[in-house]
Amino acid sequence: MKKIKIGWFIQNVNILSASARYRCFYPAIALSEKSFESVFFTKEGEVIKALDDLDALVVVKRIDFATLSVVSEAYRLGKPVYLDICDDILAPGYRARPGPWRLAVFCACIPYLNALVVPSPMMANRLKEYMNEYSSGAVPVKVVRDVAETNATVKSAAKFMCSHSQKGRKKSAWARILSFILVTTKLKSQPPSTKELLTTLDAEESQPAPATPAKGRKKILWFGNYGSSHSNFGIVSLLSAVPALEAINRAIPLELVVVSNSKEIFDAVIGQLGIPATYHPWSFAAMTQALRSADVALLTSGNDKFSKIKSSNRALQALAAGVPVVATSNEALAELGDCIVLDDYDAGLRRYIGPEGAEHIKSDLEKYRAIAKRYSIETTQNEWASILKADFKKTKVALEGNTLIVLTKESAKHLNSEKLNHLIETEKDADFLLDTEFLNKNSSMLHVFLEREILPSVVTSGDLVRGAPSRLETARRLILSLNRTRVSATFAKEAESRGVEILDLNTYCIMKGGPAHNETTGIPSDNAPAQKWVFVTHQNTKGWILDAICREIGSRQPDPWKVAYNPPKLPESENYFFSHYSLYLKHWRKNKTDICGKKTFIWHTHPREDSPEEIQELVTAFNEATKIIFACSEHYRLWVERGMNPDKGTLILGGADPELFKHHERKGKVVGLSSAFYQRKNPDLLYALVKQRPDWEFILLGRNWEQYSKFDELRNSPNFEYVTAPYSEYPEYYSRFDILLSASKIEGGPIPLLEAMMSNVVPVSSKTGFAPDLIRHGENGYLFDIDAAPADVVKLIELALDLKTDVRATVIDYSWNNFAKQILDLSR
Repeated sequence: MKKIKIGWFIQNVNILSASARYRCFYPAIALSEKSFESVFFTKEGEVIKALDDLDALVVVKRIDFATLSVVSEAYRLGKPVYLDICDDILAPGYRARPGPWRLAVFCACIPYLNALVVPSPMMANRLKEYMNEYSSGAVPVKVVRDVAETNATVKSAAKFMCSHSQKGRKKSAWARILSFILVTTKLKSQPPSTKELLTTLDAEESQPAPATPAKGRKKILWFGNYGSSHSNFGIVSLLSAVPALEAINRAIPLELVVVSNSKEIFDAVIGQLGIPATYHPWSFAAMTQALRSADVALLTSGNDKFSKIKSSNRALQALAAGVPVVATSNEALAELGDCIVLDDYDAGLRRYIGPEGAEHIKSDLEKYRAIAKRYSIETTQNEWASILKADFKKTKVALEGNTLIVLTKESAKHLNSEKLNHLIETEKDADFLLDTEFLNKNSSMLHVFLEREILPSVVTSGDLVRGAPSRLETARRLILSLNRTRVSATFAKEAESRGVEILDLNTYCIMKGGPAHNETTGIPSDNAPAQKWVFVTHQNTKGWILDAICREIGSRQPDPWKVAYNPPKLPESENYFFSHYSLYLKHWRKNKTDICGKKTFIWHTHPREDSPEEIQELVTAFNEATKIIFACSEHYRLWVERGMNPDKGTLILGGADPELFKHHERKGKVVGLSSAFYQRKNPDLLYALVKQRPDWEFILLGRNWEQYSKFDELRNSPNFEYVTAPYSEYPEYYSRFDILLSASKIEGGPIPLLEAMMSNVVPVSSKTGFAPDLIRHGENGYLFDIDAAPADVVKLIELALDLKTDVRATVIDYSWNNFAKQILDLSR
């Protein structure tokens, strides 16, 4: 049988990055087992000459004029062609070259492509945004996940590349490149053979882990690219974890180990903070050695638009090496949410290096191993084999301008900590771009960003100048020190050419020197009115259930109130409502004086897997609160058993709007679900039910389910419908449901259970959250164990379809009015 020949077109620079392994070498290895043959190219002319002999072409992480040339020629010859994009290289400001030329090339390529290929659903959505915004055409976007890289997979890539590289001089070049990337040996006049490459990798693997310079300290490893002028990912993102590192170091001696590619950025950002830290220049060998000796991988990242869609490959590398992970959340990490700790750096690090650390590590790594196959070469093979099956809806997100504040060493003349605080408060949506010399001049400025929980972009002075044109593409206003320096002249010239407003930093600070009220962060001005209630929730809950609960309560009382999205300092108020106990714990530790003497109410949905020390700290904190409001009786009993004063707790189950969710008559076999995707939502049970009962219609109302590894197959099932809709349309969909399936393994509510029951939908639910408090088994719904087999759940749904009970009547008293009244009454 003739093999299908695929050409892979990459840039020379990409050969020296992990992108080549993840998006080119590993897929080629996978496809080689399904009668595919791969050929690799870096030059436009070579590809065009070879197109007649190729069956398909994949362009990997390059959008340039050569890309347009080869994809259009492949199209002319009738060859399937795919563009694989693993990073947001279309982002305004990406690298140094100005102008929208990449977007122009991307849009020009669209008519010639069979599909775009990306590593995550989030990246797919980002590309759909660009197509919808800038292109008159569209193309399917397919997801092929990154492989969880290990020493073994790298060796397979080395072996594969050496055996499949082109003949003669080019083969020597490939082998020399591989020796440089993978085993960091010096380039030799004669390239190593495959055997020599693999022997060197084995030697690296067998070397003992490096000794700890500070004996007895726990090693906290961060590894990755140092960053870029177009984003705040990289080493600077560690600033968000510094308070946790400092606090833990006082109790558990630790050492921060950074493996990256800029000692200068490390010295400017981390070297000044007083945390025991060491730096190692990046190489694959250095990273794998550091992983072998690490106790925890602390994988912080930025919080800007570019960072939010970065892939999960660093977390996968750590987990595959047996190292637990504490990370900054993004949507790509959702599938790993049950086996890593996200965003709570203090609790996460204590979980793994505290007294119970070994048990937690064992437990979480077992959870990872249960899903590890999703990130295997075998899965890559299957995803590539079915790459033409899926299709996605387009979305549109407008790209908006912002204020760019550039701080150089000259800026330190006009700023002190107080003025920088005022600047941040006044320009609440600003992006900050700093050079290392600014931080070196005055390290106290770094602590202002730390306290404000802001991650600036930090680069060297040279990168600052080179990045000026691209960074100004998204700016509507520029604030910097106007002087005769090269940096000032470059930014001012580029801003003028783009019509961007320019303000002198010194003049601006004089004009705007006083504090201003910041509605988003909750930082009050001197004359800001005091609130009666402040509802504290996480930034990422905006528009979702916890944010909605805060607003439901606040809107049902006459006094001044506001929602504060995880502010560093709490606004003045008589009453504080914390939508999650981690938020209360943060302020209880850090800002006790702010809440001392005030009334504090904590909404408790469900517990985490806390260590005994963390549980004891929480018991102490809970006993100092006014009231812990439990969403279900199960968790109330749990904390009483753990030592909480029973009088500190109360049970309030949640609410729904009876005017919004109306009674409807059940008349069919429609099984509905209302849930965002998390692994704890038990998606495999849904998958099994859809496959077992083709005679039932399943409607899934939610978001982020593209992250589920079997989503494409699920969505292609004829009896399954996936809906993403605004909350205002939920009643319409509930009116189509006959059964509400709630399959979670752990819950605090869920609120959709109440909403569905108020719509006269029969619930069939796992025994989690407040389901056992609301459902009387066999009377107004059915309950099953969290590990119930699909066949058992099928039997309960069959019973539910015959139930004649008026389900709405059994929950009509659980309205938001009654819910809010119960909470507001607690303050009286």
